[in-house]
Amino acid sequence: MSWAEFLRKKYVGKTVKLISMPYDPNPIPSGTKGLVESVDDLGHLQVKWENGRTLNLIVNTDTFDVLD
Repeated sequence: MSWAEFLRKKYVGKTVKLISMPYDPNPIPSGTKGLVESVDDLGHLQVKWENGRTLNLIVNTDTFDVLD
């Protein structure tokens, strides 16, 4: 199983809450919740945020909690 496949099984359909995006120049605000809609081939979580934005989470770089 590839890294991306592992992440798809673990995160797609889950709600996450952002703690921090340290390297993004225009990050999603901390505490914002979002739904993981998919995982790309690089293993980035593609998230639809409750504020209407879509922005990827990078596992092992961005910090987040899984709520469900």
